[in-house]
Amino acid sequence: MSAVQITGCSGAGKTAIAAVLARRGLACIDSDDDPFLARFVDAVGNVVEEPAEPDFDWLSRHGWAWDPARLDELIQAAAPAPLYVCGGADNELELADRFTSGAIPIDARLPLDQVVDAILSRTIG
Repeated sequence: MSAVQITGCSGAGKTAIAAVLARRGLACIDSDDDPFLARFVDAVGNVVEEPAEPDFDWLSRHGWAWDPARLDELIQAAAPAPLYVCGGADNELELADRFTSGAIPIDARLPLDQVVDAILSRTIG
């Protein structure tokens, strides 16, 4: 099993990268699109429903977390190909052992296809 996480701040292009990877026939997921993977949790890890308009107080008491078992399922389903996971979560460091590539900075200011080419050249070999 192997996976590559593509992360960055909001607006960095993770969703756009996921779309290009999918068009190229690679196994990928925009982690925000899988409600069984990415969800809000309370301080002890219980899944909670996001209010229609969460305020800063609510957001400060809840986190955006990935379900480890769901992540494993997705990685296994893509095997033997690597799964590209586009997104981030508050607990991503706890799940770092699922990802094969170390931190590789990519200049996301380049045209989208060049960004994806740079990612692939560093992760496929």
